[in-house]
Parts: sequence; C-alpha cells; structure tokens
Amino acid sequence: MKPLVLILVLLTLAVPPLTSDQKNQLATAEDYSPLLDEPALYPLLKNAKDWKPGDEAGATVPDYDAILKDPPAHRGQLFLIEAPYIDVLPKIKFKSLPGPWTEHAEAWGVREGKDPKVRRSIVVILTDPQHRPAAMNTDIRVAARFFKVWRSESDFLQEQFLVFVGHSAQIVEGKAAPTKEPTAAGDAGFFGSTVFRVIIVLMALTLAGAMLYRNLMKRRLAEESVRREELLAVRMNELEQESAGEPPLPGDAADAMREMERRARLKQDQPDETAQ
Repeated sequence: MKPLVLILVLLTLAVPPLTSDQKNQLATAEDYSPLLDEPALYPLLKNAKDWKPGDEAGATVPDYDAILKDPPAHRGQLFLIEAPYIDVLPKIKFKSLPGPWTEHAEAWGVREGKDPKVRRSIVVILTDPQHRPAAMNTDIRVAARFFKVWRSESDFLQEQFLVFVGHSAQIVEGKAAPTKEPTAAGDAGFFGSTVFRVIIVLMALTLAGAMLYRNLMKRRLAEESVRREELLAVRMNELEQESAGEPPLPGDAADAMREMERRARLKQDQPDETAQ
C-alpha cells in the first residue's frame, strides 16, 4: 500500500509535460536575441501557470556550461535551481500574448549556483512568484524549464543570460546571507549594482568630454580659417604694394594687418590730386 501512496504523491507533485504543439512553438526560440517577449516564451508560461507550489518531480540539476554550449538540446527541459537570489528585473509587458502572467509574473535575477566564486547570473521568470526574498543573497529553490540564451540590450556588465521559466520559488530557511553591495560585476549582473551606476557616470563624463573636445576643435578650425583669410589679404596687399613700389609688409600677420590699416589711413588723408 505504501508504494502506491508514494507513487500517487509523486504524480501529484509532477510537473505537467509539454504538449507536442508547445514543444514545436518552443523550438522557434531565438538564442542570443535581445527579446524576451517572443512567441516561444508562451508555451512555457502556459505550462508553468498550472504547476503547484513545490512541483519539482523529474527536475535535474542544471549544468549551466553544457546548456550554454548547446541551448537547443536543453530547451524545455526541467531543472531544479538552487542558488542565491539577487534582484527583480524590470516588468516584462508580455505584449505578444497577454494572459494571467501579465499581472503576476516576475523575472528574478539569480546567481548561477551556490559557489561564491561564480560571478555569472541567470534569469528565472515565475508565473506566480508569491513571496519575494527580502534580502539579496537569500537562497531559493525553484523548478523551471530552460527557455533560451538571452542577450541583454545593456552590455555593460554581462552580455548573455540563461533564461528559465517556472511557477514559484521556495525560500530556503536559514540560508539568507547578509545583504551587501556587490563587489564584482557578476554579483548582481546588471541588476542595479553599484558598478553599473559607476559605469553610467563614467559614460556621461566621457560624453561630456567628447562634446567639449568637439567644441574646442570647432573653435580652433574657425580661428585657423580667419587666420588664413588674413594671410591671404596680406599677400594680396603685398602684391599691390610691390606693383606700386611701396616697401614690403612685416612678416607677422598681425603686424602686417596693422601696417595695411595705417597705409590705408594715410591714403585717405592724402588730398585727391585728380580733383585738383
């Protein structure tokens, strides 16, 4: 009798399998794309919304390196993720196919495994997150199917993330670590880390410096253009003076301009002999 009860319990906690149509649609997922809201996501959302909290029968421990190496071979497989929670991503709008997940679903950033030396992060989309961890680095346990390799549009800290879809996560009691500011880029991926903010400030300063340099160059080019016009005027006047038998102008452009003005004034002060 006991084996029968155990089998019934396992069946009750088993995650519903994907249908053939869901598998076919999931196979259209585009790896290394900046899109999360694509048609291939919705079979996983529909499947996960019917799970019960604690459903994880049949889930295996993920080999993240193997998944990253061959995403199609692992797409749709059920994995049991146990790792520290990091933060919540901005709300996904699910424009392609609104549903119950539109209001409740959240995307969590999770460190890739419990090893503190691991600095990479993954993304877990939950259709019914229920209880969000109160602190960063709180250990969570979640069963989720692999969706795709997502390339973030913001490539400052980490370029690509493995994305999984599940129903809800369980907080592992007594495993919450003290909240602290990330000390490396991978501690929080791109999820609001101090490093990210510093990079934004540096980018703003770089942009301001580039604009200042551009303005200085424009001013310099304008000054050089005026100087070339002055030199041309001096040269033309020299030619006129040579033909009139007057002494040459000074070599310095500024002095030459002043000498030209002086001679022009002298000519204006001289009486007009033709009028006499």
